[in-house]
Amino acid sequence: MDPIIFVLVALVALLAVVVAVPFIALERKRIRSGGSSSSSTKVSDVPAIAVEFLSRNPKDGSFIVFLTDECGKDGAASFTQISVEGGQIGVDHVFTADLNRRSSAKFEALMSESGVIVRHHSQNDVDYLRGQTENAPALAREILRSVLGYADDRSVSVIEEFVE
Repeated sequence: MDPIIFVLVALVALLAVVVAVPFIALERKRIRSGGSSSSSTKVSDVPAIAVEFLSRNPKDGSFIVFLTDECGKDGAASFTQISVEGGQIGVDHVFTADLNRRSSAKFEALMSESGVIVRHHSQNDVDYLRGQTENAPALAREILRSVLGYADDRSVSVIEEFVE
């Protein structure tokens, strides 16, 4: 991928995450943002990166996003997100991207096959599906592969937001 396009995608992704993630705004009075960072990784490395992130950032409001470079008609890239909400780790399928909305049935089917109950949530006028599971790191990789169509050797952007 051309470095300029990668930087533009990463900037758009960061903006999408700031707008898309409802957890931080609702918790603003209770938590203080510890910061954020971004990088890239291969899909095959997603579980290890997610486990490491969650071990460092177990507090409510922390999240990690794995962002593809596939954009829908709305120009927003598809992504999967792991977050800590109510003390529970979960995988979120956020509807800020057209591709995420259109793949929601595949997301629900994969989660059901994995024995994970999916619930619909809406916060800050953003709808999302959430499945709470300790197996979120492995499921994030499988979502990228089977729901969003990314092979293990493809790169995704990684955006971390953590709470102190």
